[in-house]
Amino acid sequence: MRRFAGTGSIFEKYRELHQEREALVESLTDLETDFQMGKLTPEDKDWLRKSLAEKLMIAIREIEKLEKTHPLFLAIEEDLQTLEEKLS
Repeated sequence: MRRFAGTGSIFEKYRELHQEREALVESLTDLETDFQMGKLTPEDKDWLRKSLAEKLMIAIREIEKLEKTHPLFLAIEEDLQTLEEKLS
């Protein structure tokens, strides 16, 4: 088994980013419901949607950056590919 120094903080960051992504997706869904219920003006809805979408894209980019650059995630990807080759 491979060991990676400082993986706890990486897993914590990764988990936090996924939680943030999920919360933002839920907020975007709720935004439409709130608008349909008349709780938001069209201008407020558009402004909030843009703001939430920007934050969502930042979270997604950070997740992708970790997955593509951190040695731990690269090793996991390599192990998955090796496993797929063995199973085929």
